[in-house]
Amino acid sequence: PSGRHPLPTSARTVLGFGPLALLVLAQLSAASDRFLITLVTTPVKQDLALGDAQLGLLHGSAFVILYALTMPLFGSLADRGHQRVILLVSIGLWTLATLGFGLAGAFAVLFLSRFVLGLGQAGLAPASLSLIAHGSRPGRMARNVSLFTAGGSLGQIFALLAGGAILAWLVQRGGLAFPGLGPLPPWRALFL
Repeated sequence: PSGRHPLPTSARTVLGFGPLALLVLAQLSAASDRFLITLVTTPVKQDLALGDAQLGLLHGSAFVILYALTMPLFGSLADRGHQRVILLVSIGLWTLATLGFGLAGAFAVLFLSRFVLGLGQAGLAPASLSLIAHGSRPGRMARNVSLFTAGGSLGQIFALLAGGAILAWLVQRGGLAFPGLGPLPPWRALFL
């Protein structure tokens, strides 16, 4: 109503294919990191002697709690023009959380990793959709939002197909050794 644009001048450029592709890839990566756990439920359960209730918490509540509670906050920050900072912090947080999950030695660390994963990924959609809304050419916003949203579904498929192929390769090798970490079983190596 006031005629002021919520984005700084430098962020008011038209969203081209390159930046849109990066947002789609970020969405794909987020969904992949979120759904990798479905491939390793049994080895995680066996390796850390987890119960079914604990696995249920890791699959759902541990991720969703901060994801749902902080997404509106990230939306408010994105409305104020902080989209790029939100994206960088979000990607950093969920990357560390994914690594933390692979290195966790106890349920509490697994839970914390999924908790931080939810927090990190909560900023992706508000910041990305704000950039798309403010940077799309007339008549292109719905298409751009659709492409971004499709990245999430493709990420789930990617986690299952590519993640499954990588896990099979890791199982065949008996895991993988990482400098400073030594040999890791296949499920842990998958997250790293």
